[in-house]
Amino acid sequence: NGAIIYSLTESRPLFVGEMPRSAYEFAASVMGAVPEIRELMYFSFDEHRIIGRDCFDPNFRFEPTAKLVFMVDAENSDVARRAIGKLSDKYGFSCSRSSIRGIEVTRGDCTKGDSVRRLAGMLGGRAETVVCVGDYENDLRMIELADIGYAVGNAEEKLKVAADKVTVPYN
Repeated sequence: NGAIIYSLTESRPLFVGEMPRSAYEFAASVMGAVPEIRELMYFSFDEHRIIGRDCFDPNFRFEPTAKLVFMVDAENSDVARRAIGKLSDKYGFSCSRSSIRGIEVTRGDCTKGDSVRRLAGMLGGRAETVVCVGDYENDLRMIELADIGYAVGNAEEKLKVAADKVTVPYN
């Protein structure tokens, strides 16, 4: 997801871009300022917690948190994305849409593009070709950095434009 690089062969995370403690203050600010949010998801490398708007507790802690995803109704997605983006800039976080309903926030240096670069460094030149596949705004930098970037057939238009190839739709 950008904030986590996981080794399937070693069954462990190689990198977890843990968000700073200010992420909890940020989450409370967003929940207070953006009424369109229906729920908030906190992600670590192996589990997640979903908190509905009506159950949100600003004192809740889920550590380590690698990513936050604010869920909204599709018709409120643009308004919520702009509002969350402004607040994330103040905290130095990266904000991007991960679906029509999901607005993803990670540490500023933990986008999917950052992870492509980080993983290439970990591999020390052993990767001949980096291939990435994506569908939404949160995948854009990753697709641009890949040797071969694929957009799925139902990806956002700007991702299709950035990709080297467009493949079948993903449902």
